Amino acid sequence: MRIKQVIEVKPARGGHLLTGSNHKRRRTLRSWLQLIYARIANLRFLLNRSKRGASKTSSETSASLSRSKASLVEAEAALSIGRKAYLTGAIEEARFAYDKALPLFKAEQSRLGEANTLKSLGDLEDSLGEPLKAIRYYDDARILCSLIRLTKNAEWLAKRISELKNSEGA
Repeated sequence: MRIKQVIEVKPARGGHLLTGSNHKRRRTLRSWLQLIYARIANLRFLLNRSKRGASKTSSETSASLSRSKASLVEAEAALSIGRKAYLTGAIEEARFAYDKALPLFKAEQSRLGEANTLKSLGDLEDSLGEPLKAIRYYDDARILCSLIRLTKNAEWLAKRISELKNSEGA
């Protein structure tokens, strides 16, 4: 069975997050969030529809794969929401979204998603002036980047950790 995409995801008109007033940024962020949640609901609908069409012998495997895909989509959406919230200065919303994404990526054993989320949490703590928390998140992300052979990212994280340690000791 071939599955077609039901909805098209597009940003609201003038949907750039870094322009305009705070009110416009929040409204734009809200429209992005609504689109992301609509996309998640659409994917869940499509996955459920495809499960109904699967044979009964492979229904357990299909259900497991569907849950896995839905969980990864949800984790990626939460990470995306966190990044958009961080860019607009909505720090608590960003932290909430990152905290939601991290266990989902861990459950799916997505090291890349986990590393990206930890790096984003490190950026958030760094911007709040919490270098010790930032170092902890960056170090965890560096380890994961090394494991999945993202050497450039691991090197950048090691350099950033070193900078934070030097500024902390100064």
